Amino acid sequence: MRSYLKIIFTFALLTGCSFGPSPIPGNQSFRAYRVQSGDSLWVIGRKFSVSPELLSRINRISDPSSLKVGMWIKVPDQAFVQAAIESSRMKAREASVARTAAAVTRVSSNNIPKNAILGWPIRTGHFSSGFGYRGRRFHDGIDIGSRTGTPIYAAQPGVVAYSNSGLSGYGRSVIIKGDRGIYTIYAHARTLNVKEGQRVVLGQKIAEVGSSGHASGPHLHFEVRTKDRLGRFVAVDPIPLLDRFASKKPRFRVNESLNHIFAKAGR
Repeated sequence: MRSYLKIIFTFALLTGCSFGPSPIPGNQSFRAYRVQSGDSLWVIGRKFSVSPELLSRINRISDPSSLKVGMWIKVPDQAFVQAAIESSRMKAREASVARTAAAVTRVSSNNIPKNAILGWPIRTGHFSSGFGYRGRRFHDGIDIGSRTGTPIYAAQPGVVAYSNSGLSGYGRSVIIKGDRGIYTIYAHARTLNVKEGQRVVLGQKIAEVGSSGHASGPHLHFEVRTKDRLGRFVAVDPIPLLDRFASKKPRFRVNESLNHIFAKAGR
């Protein structure tokens, strides 16, 4: 019996037969595959649901014609493939946002007030959307998904410039004019816990998460607005201004859609 198995094993090695991909020792993200007659990166990719580009990059194959029968290549599992796809999409989105944000405005970053550090307006939730283009429309803030009724806190000390539901798309919302002249906006709330003209402190509860206005589900839409050196209001990416990201440079663009609220608060 042993002689019979030895003959089969020797025959498989000599003829280059593959009994299917086998695990690469010590690496659970890849499997080893031996190239067979008629294979190409496209054929192998279709067989294992992997793009030829990813196979080429993983195996450092710059010339597809260099693929030879009998050579071994690494084939990633689906978890690795999905992670690579998501990483590629994220890098593409970040690059796109950076390009479009730079094209939207030429305002110097020096126009953003120094030491504009904010506290987090919500303490439990998940980051669902960032500052930048979403399709053809620009998203002037960040979205943080959370359960209905989750407390929303003032990200800065200041005076409530607006607390109502009359802003198109924002639903029930609060706008706080900060002591540094920065405006923070909290939208889509279920309930509002402060009134216009009221003084608030950093971390004070001002509202509760909801889905009022144009919202597909319960979340906080959070915006930051301030003036540039020309006196125009700009929407600023909130993330670099939040406490643990203070060292990063914020992106921004001119947006004066809420000037009527800011003008009223300035009086």
